[in-house]
Amino acid sequence: MGWLGSADNVRALAQRVAAFKADIVLVGVGSPLQERVAVSLLDADGVTAVLMGVGASIDFVAGEAARRAPMWMQRLGIEWLHRILTDPARLLKRYVGDVVPFLKVVRQSHAGSGTRGENS
Repeated sequence: MGWLGSADNVRALAQRVAAFKADIVLVGVGSPLQERVAVSLLDADGVTAVLMGVGASIDFVAGEAARRAPMWMQRLGIEWLHRILTDPARLLKRYVGDVVPFLKVVRQSHAGSGTRGENS
């Protein structure tokens, strides 16, 4: 899992974040590793920062990532579709793996709320 996959390295990172007294920490190493690192940092003593998983955002801003979607797709909020179409081998499994469980949780939550079909 690389440098951040080591528990010792994550502890060392947490110590540095705590010593620096960071207010905000952007974690941009990709999912799901960035979420694991963020949780480890939140659990560490002395870390009071707000942590934000930013994925490939830094790559986009720096111009290092694949080209962004056409403006019309950005305006429609379907840039995710462009990413899937341009890199299906890497992203399709990730997106489906994230969306399907999320939709199940939403469905279960809605079914258990007792408000289905009722007008408020």
